[in-house]
Amino acid sequence: MNKQFENYFLKALYNAKIEQITQTYKEKGFSCRTNVKIDDVQFDVIVQTPDKVIAFDIQVSPSQEELKGVKKRHEKAKALGYNFRVVKINKPINPTIAIG
Repeated sequence: MNKQFENYFLKALYNAKIEQITQTYKEKGFSCRTNVKIDDVQFDVIVQTPDKVIAFDIQVSPSQEELKGVKKRHEKAKALGYNFRVVKINKPINPTIAIG
């Protein structure tokens, strides 16, 4: 798979997961916001009812450096009184098909 297509594909996976989360929680009566920045911390999705707030961090094939940022987002969510969820999407493996 060429690198440009791979980047496009991973972005599509990320966007699809955001759409899935927001749709699921809207059906449960939550209000949803995407790409929310609070102070210096960016959350991918925040869903909210009057008595509950959940912040989501979506990771597609994260590097070790990206995973370090999860702790910062978790601590910020906790300080705000939010629940925090990490959604990790593994990159699909390219199948090798032998044609004989």
